[in-house]
Amino acid sequence: MRPSRTFVVLRGGLGNQLFQFAAAASVCGSSGVRVRATRTTPHLDLAELMPGLAKEWNRVDRWRLGCPFDSATGWRRFVEIALKPIRLAVRRRTVADYGDLADAFAPRPLHPARPLVLDGYFQHPDWYEGVLPEVVDLLLAAGPPEQSAVDHEPEGFTVLHVRGGDYRNLGWGLDVGYYERALSLLGEPTRVHVVTDDREAGDEVAAMCVRLGWKCTIGSSHRTAADDFWIVAAARRLVMSNSTFCWWAAQVGDARWGFGSSDRVVVFPDYWVLGNGGHLRNDAWIGLA
Repeated sequence: MRPSRTFVVLRGGLGNQLFQFAAAASVCGSSGVRVRATRTTPHLDLAELMPGLAKEWNRVDRWRLGCPFDSATGWRRFVEIALKPIRLAVRRRTVADYGDLADAFAPRPLHPARPLVLDGYFQHPDWYEGVLPEVVDLLLAAGPPEQSAVDHEPEGFTVLHVRGGDYRNLGWGLDVGYYERALSLLGEPTRVHVVTDDREAGDEVAAMCVRLGWKCTIGSSHRTAADDFWIVAAARRLVMSNSTFCWWAAQVGDARWGFGSSDRVVVFPDYWVLGNGGHLRNDAWIGLA
């Protein structure tokens, strides 16, 4: 029997938070997910893209987890002390995988404890495969009716997603050569549109596209991260970055165009981050080293 609720700590940007939500939903169903805490992020988050999807924990939940108050003074302090054994038990039932990158790709435990608290990244298929169609359907329902101007572009229009920012500092960014090899798989040059969180990194890829004869545009400064998500999701032809944000948008696109459809071409960076692409690759995508 599924537990009625699973509690999750949301951390990172939208892509990471969607994996966290999916992991919790895989234990108790999407309606049973409760957000215990949200780590501040400058990036697009789940609540912004899909308001009301992940509900905050309530007063009963707080007592159940031994944390009824935001602060403990006076008599509240005595209550906090009395509830310490509950908090310690909850801590033992917390699945945390944020210490090491490899932990994010660890399989799900066979018999999760109850009530379960999830605090990590949870990108192994054990955590998301069973609920992926449900979460993707929820994302599709939340999308704008006209998802992107890319819908109305010629069939040869290709979207390139470039992940920069901290990935460049960490050494996780994809080099321009990856995008060049990906475009070589897509036939004669036509038009490309670059979506990026890092204009400098995006400009490098755009310059390569122009050099190879592709007509190239790049995201404008007034567009939001939510706009970027729906543009990536709407693309018929997509060259992915190794970004969880892009991964979820690509899944939405697969559902939108039809899994394995001849109208849909997705190029995926097989290496991903530190060789973990095997966990995230979709069989309909073209893997590229």
